[in-house]
Amino acid sequence: MSVTANYLLFLDDERTPPKRGSFGFGWEVEHARNIREFIEIVQRRGPPAMVCFDWYLGAGEPSGLDAARWLIDYDREHDVIDEDMLFDSQSSDRGKAREIVRLIADHIAIKFKRDDPDDIVRSRRRQHRAT
Repeated sequence: MSVTANYLLFLDDERTPPKRGSFGFGWEVEHARNIREFIEIVQRRGPPAMVCFDWYLGAGEPSGLDAARWLIDYDREHDVIDEDMLFDSQSSDRGKAREIVRLIADHIAIKFKRDDPDDIVRSRRRQHRAT
């Protein structure tokens, strides 16, 4: 198991990422505007403490859902996702946002033998709001 790095990975082609310390942790913020930058950051820095996904990353670009799938595949090969990793989606398409969050939650539930992925989603949202 790898140790979770203390940074927030913000995937969004248009929105400005939150400032350092916005979530109360003092984390550095890495801003990826597309999946290529997302992959480069994870491979260079290791796993983030928190990931915020946008779904739509521009015409012809892979989506935030593709980035989430890549992160899961990368985790299967390199064991980078920590049970306590925070994740959310700031996508304005709420259906796609839920899909991304559910995909990550399902993976964490299976990986760490948790019974209910919905508990993981609720837990991460409580942790995110509390910060």
